[in-house]
Amino acid sequence: MSQGPFFSIIIPTKNRGHIIEESIQALLRQTFTDWELILVDNDDTDETKDAFEKFDDPRLRRLKTGGFSMVDNWQHGIPHARGSYILVQEDKTLLRQRALEKARAVIQAHNPDFLGWRIDCIIDNETPPRIAKSKTTGEVIRHDSRELIELFVAGLCRSGYRPSPNYGCIRRELVERIMAGKAGRLCLGVDPAFSAAVQILAGAEAVHLFDESLFVHGNNQLSTGKNFEAKTGNYHTFTKDNGGGESIYYNFVPLKLVSVVNQTFNEYCRVRSLLGEEVLPPIDMVTYFVRNYAHFWRMKDTGIDTADYVRQWNDELAKQPEAVRQEVATEIKKAGGAAKMGSASLGRRLRRRLGIDRAEGAIKRLFGRKSARSWPFKSPLDYVIWADEQEAQANTTTLSAAE
Repeated sequence: MSQGPFFSIIIPTKNRGHIIEESIQALLRQTFTDWELILVDNDDTDETKDAFEKFDDPRLRRLKTGGFSMVDNWQHGIPHARGSYILVQEDKTLLRQRALEKARAVIQAHNPDFLGWRIDCIIDNETPPRIAKSKTTGEVIRHDSRELIELFVAGLCRSGYRPSPNYGCIRRELVERIMAGKAGRLCLGVDPAFSAAVQILAGAEAVHLFDESLFVHGNNQLSTGKNFEAKTGNYHTFTKDNGGGESIYYNFVPLKLVSVVNQTFNEYCRVRSLLGEEVLPPIDMVTYFVRNYAHFWRMKDTGIDTADYVRQWNDELAKQPEAVRQEVATEIKKAGGAAKMGSASLGRRLRRRLGIDRAEGAIKRLFGRKSARSWPFKSPLDYVIWADEQEAQANTTTLSAAE
């Protein structure tokens, strides 16, 4: 890695040329201009190449791959990055106009190994779409890495702060240390964001969170995770690209089944096996079984039959020490037991059986054109431009009031 710009933005993509153009346009709108873009093009066609070639800017580079898994495509761009800080940006994500300007100011003030931030999300798979805005304070918060690791182990799949490279930037020297270590790379397994986050925590004394939304996540309907547990959509292509079949999602944990929660535990155990047991603590088995049990009920909300999952859960729990079994039973009882965990699922299943969901869907399709008028934006970038204008106007009003 030679000396280069302040930021290296890596965008890995596959078969999404139709949204790449907006991602690049958002980057070109940045008020801070000392950056480079590395587009890692894993496309099966020339669609991404055609979109990229519409732009003529020396800061833009395209690396053609092909046939890569998602994790390999993420990893491929990292050795080519020349910036002081490296960000792996999802192709569905758009930068707010002052995102890099604000991030650089925080970096200059705090000199972090990793700086993360919040995102706003366009829920565009609903009619009409809506915005899920992060509640932010604008503060810069320092997190001790070891404390975050312990929190992960104690409640691994709960929501919380995670230093993911797609929602933050990593100091180049930390990336180099990680890649020179036992794992040999930043992105591992099948979840490049989570595996990188664990390695960042293992390699940095502390990480920082800038509690402000700098990104907008659009094209929510393209999310791979939504098809993962149902094994629909691009799930089989995704599994084939990853290699190793389904077992790669659970080969380090007791439950041999495909779910988001089980995979997250599996990824942590995979990273721990590579870095060494002295570097990362083991997962808590009580947490592991309780979190999976609760998630099975949530899976039912989408119509997935989890009867075999529950049977396997019971069989594997029976192999655990008595103290673990008793504590799992206690935790489930505290949560209200299976009946409470399954109440939402029961209601949703009843709605499906009565045809309520189909009827509501037909109404939305019938009146969708009318409903869409309440959503005034033509694209995710259109919303970002509007949001930036609103912020600029608010800042101008604030300055005028101060004067």
